[in-house]
Formats: sequence, C-alpha cells, structure tokens
Amino acid sequence: QEDTSNGIIKDHSILQQEKEKEKGMDVSLQPIMQGIQDLKMQIVDIGKNTQITEKGTENIEKKMENIEKRIENIEKRTEKTDENVENIQQMNSLKLELKKLKKKKTYKETRRWEK
Repeated sequence: QEDTSNGIIKDHSILQQEKEKEKGMDVSLQPIMQGIQDLKMQIVDIGKNTQITEKGTENIEKKMENIEKRIENIEKRTEKTDENVENIQQMNSLKLELKKLKKKKTYKETRRWEK
C-alpha cells in the first residue's frame, strides 16, 4: 500500500509542478497578449487614418475638378470677350471709315456748290 500511496504522492507532486509551470507560462504570456492587443489597436488606428486620408484625397480631387470647370468657364468667357472686343474694334474701324466718307461727301458737296 505504501508503494501505491507513494506513487500517488509522486503523481500529485508532478501535477503540482506542471501547475506551477503553467502559472509561469501565464505570467510570461501576459505581456505577449498585451503586445498583441496593442498591435490590434494600432491596426485599427491605421485603418481609421487610412479612411480619413482617402476622404481627404477624394475632397482634393473634387476641388480640383471644380477648379478645372471654373477654368473652362473662364476660358469660354474670355473667348466671348475676345470676340466682343474684336467686334467692337471692327465697329470702331467702320465708324471711322464712315466719318471719313461723310467728310469726303460733305467736302465734295461743298465744292460742288461753290462751282
């Protein structure tokens, strides 16, 4: 019987030693688990920052599109303005020519009456 009880005591002490090892492992795993948790949080933060950056990029692209549209509109208006300026210049030129012709006509009429 002593052999059996002695075997039980040995089994019990082996179990006790294994439990102690597990406790030691639990203690050493705790910092690892904390590190993993920290990494998970950093990954979540990186994901959030990426979304914010993507939204910022989208906003910049929209602003660029708006600026390009405004530039196109300005170019169209400039073309129209250039056409208007050209028309005004032609009109002024025609007015000058008309004035000259009127003067010429008036001069000729005056000369004719003088004869």
